[in-house]
Amino acid sequence: MIKSLTFFALVTSCLTASWYGPCFSEIEPSLAEVIENAKPAIVEIMAISEENEESITYGSGTGFLISSDGYLLTANHVIEEAISIVIFFDQFNEAKEAKVVGRYPELDLALLKIPGYDFPYLTFAEKNSIRPGDQCIGTGYPFPHTFFPSVGYLSVTLWNFSTEDYADYALISTEFSRKGFSGGPLLNTKGEVLGLQQSCGVDEIGNFQQAYPGFLVERIAKALKWGNPIKDDFLKMTLLKMPHSKEHPTYKDLEAKWLLEIAKIETDSPLAKDLRAGDSIICINGESFSSLQRMLLALKKLKHLTNIELSILRENNPDFLNLSITPGKR
Repeated sequence: MIKSLTFFALVTSCLTASWYGPCFSEIEPSLAEVIENAKPAIVEIMAISEENEESITYGSGTGFLISSDGYLLTANHVIEEAISIVIFFDQFNEAKEAKVVGRYPELDLALLKIPGYDFPYLTFAEKNSIRPGDQCIGTGYPFPHTFFPSVGYLSVTLWNFSTEDYADYALISTEFSRKGFSGGPLLNTKGEVLGLQQSCGVDEIGNFQQAYPGFLVERIAKALKWGNPIKDDFLKMTLLKMPHSKEHPTYKDLEAKWLLEIAKIETDSPLAKDLRAGDSIICINGESFSSLQRMLLALKKLKHLTNIELSILRENNPDFLNLSITPGKR
């Protein structure tokens, strides 16, 4: 009789729950599964700075693959002085030499490439999914050939892209601190990249690990595939070379195939009052960029012009921003 009542109570509770909501929620993978699934895409980096017949001088850090064709990210300071870079995978029975594709020192970011295809890789979390209080997983290689995860919570998120520089207030912070995590991914509970880990330490509150947010790192990584940023002394900007995305519904028919995204603009730039970090130049004096070469040529011509007209794309703005400037007359 007790068993029958128990069964009846269970059925009743399920029927009631089906009215108000699901009886059994979908079971999410455990953190151990998330870590295990992400681990093959997280690599150990050996940055060799000096090598002779008797010894090797090297530093180490962490990186992670962002594409199946061998592009990976790490912190620039990990490989800054390296004469050669060796990548070790999870199995440690395989190593590959990496080449530097591009660097963005302002965010301590470097894009590397290893030969090969069909690599496991990680994807980035959406900007609006990064919230203080969410659980997160730090990963890295603090010791040689020793993968180490650390679980905590996001404590701070700071970004404000109305500033002049991507590097201003663009970080997230967690409550744990691990040396050797530099360049490694900070993951959410879905295994998506929340950020690229940077400095760690202890303050008056306790341990902390900082990271640059994944949505920003992803944008810069896409640009670094085409080389290092351009530092234009005339416009006093740092510009990223970007292929135009056809995914935006408003701009999918845009003739421009390339654009220049502003990563930093100096306060004394002739366009400082009108532009900000995150804006993209798509047209100079009526000429859109049909190729990378034409875009770079148009940029070189700017300092010789007396009147300049620019067409700008701004995030979350469906309209073009058209500017006319006369250098020296602001």
